[in-house]
Amino acid sequence: MAAKSKKAIITTLLVLIIGGVLPLMLFKSKVAKKPIVKEPDTVVTETAKEKKNAPVKYAEQTGPMKTFGGELDDVGYDIRQTTYGDYMLVGWTKSFGNGNADVFLVKLGADLKEKWRKFFGGKEDENAYSIQLTRDGGFIIGGDTSSFGSGKNDLYLIKLDSAGNEQWSKAFGGDDVEYCNAAIQTADGGYILAGESSTGGAGMVDAILLKTDADGKELWTKMYGGHMYDSARKVVQTSDGGYVLLGATSSMGEGNYDVYLLKTDAAGKEEWAKTFGTKDTEGGMDIQQTRDGGFIITGWANRAKGMDAVYLLKTNADGKEEWSNLYGSMRDDVGNAVKQLDDGSFVIVGRSSAAKGAGFKDVLIMKVDAQGKELWSKMHGDKKNDEGNAFIVDQDGGFVIVGTTESIGSGKKDMLLIKTDAEGNIVE
Repeated sequence: MAAKSKKAIITTLLVLIIGGVLPLMLFKSKVAKKPIVKEPDTVVTETAKEKKNAPVKYAEQTGPMKTFGGELDDVGYDIRQTTYGDYMLVGWTKSFGNGNADVFLVKLGADLKEKWRKFFGGKEDENAYSIQLTRDGGFIIGGDTSSFGSGKNDLYLIKLDSAGNEQWSKAFGGDDVEYCNAAIQTADGGYILAGESSTGGAGMVDAILLKTDADGKELWTKMYGGHMYDSARKVVQTSDGGYVLLGATSSMGEGNYDVYLLKTDAAGKEEWAKTFGTKDTEGGMDIQQTRDGGFIITGWANRAKGMDAVYLLKTNADGKEEWSNLYGSMRDDVGNAVKQLDDGSFVIVGRSSAAKGAGFKDVLIMKVDAQGKELWSKMHGDKKNDEGNAFIVDQDGGFVIVGTTESIGSGKKDMLLIKTDAEGNIVE
């Protein structure tokens, strides 16, 4: 699972152990008893100075990889392609900026050469986990901040123009901790943020959706979950104007954690909620609505003496499971991103620690058909840890992957970029 998701889960488990509370598998959805924040804080961001498949035997393959960063930790979490064929990469950096960590934005040309990089944040920590193109040609970045806002950590939304200049930024949160894992533009021109909150909800941590207008003014905030841990990792807007959020829950389901899928109407009112999993541990990392109106979900499933496998799950439009599969070495494998291709097949990007990889963990890219049967899988990396966090389908049919590497680059961790062909082979 991603570092932040693991951190949140570990923190929750420690609280449970210390408090002597055992997980109760009950679930209910609710609106927050009190608003997360009366009005969003407008912040002035400083620009920095400087089912059961047999284990897959992955093919060993390494190749040229591009990195961006400095002497400390720099991480890539999301990527988008502009209408001009350029690429926008976003994550966070500790090598540059104003504080401990800052939002890290890199623009590449169509030739994958860097055009510029920018940093946003204050004196404390800022993290960015998603970037989306907006209808005016600009961008919206979703993340979290501990420099601005009213709590220990707050949801953070940054609006940029097409040149990457900040137009405005907002922080949303209560007295405790909020994390924003995703932000997208909605059909009405506003924005929706998805994440988790420990302020004023039903449980220790609740999934949160926060809706704004086009100027970033909060319209409503809703929280969902039971009295344990519930998180929204991704959100998609459906054709009816509502939302589907994906994450993990320990408030209900079959095991310690299960994949959590929840559908709301356009006002954030819950319509249905589903969990998927076993007595072990599962979590959802990415979701896409498929052409048949259903959903494809990837994430991780804990099996085989506590190790993770890539988890892929297909549902119909009502969230009913159609099929699910596990893939990988059953060591420490995770699916972080998934997309449906024009032929109905699916591509998954994440990480694998299969023995035939180049390092401890390698970037994984794999393709399965419309029923989940594996067609091919490739691993890319070097001697240490490498992971793919997001990708796009390029105009040539290949894939551009953004992630993190500890194997190469100038620092402890660096933002990683890999370009592959349509078969997952690295293109130099």
